Amino acid sequence: MEKYIEQNGIIYELRGEQYYPLLELPEQKEVGKYGRLHLAYLKEYRKGRYTNLLSEGTLNQRLYEIDVEAKAIFRQRR
Repeated sequence: MEKYIEQNGIIYELRGEQYYPLLELPEQKEVGKYGRLHLAYLKEYRKGRYTNLLSEGTLNQRLYEIDVEAKAIFRQRR
């Protein structure tokens, strides 16, 4: 059996007698205070939106964007 195979654009690795997909997560950016606050809000009040962002793999990126925007607004008001 081959060590690696590719099907449907996904590369699989042989481990034991079974093939497992080699998946990569997008780069995770550091989320600050406002991103964490928004995460808590999503988990408590917008569970469907939270689940969608999480399953699409865009949750961390969205939280990072919100954190950057909130920090920019905070700096403007100073």
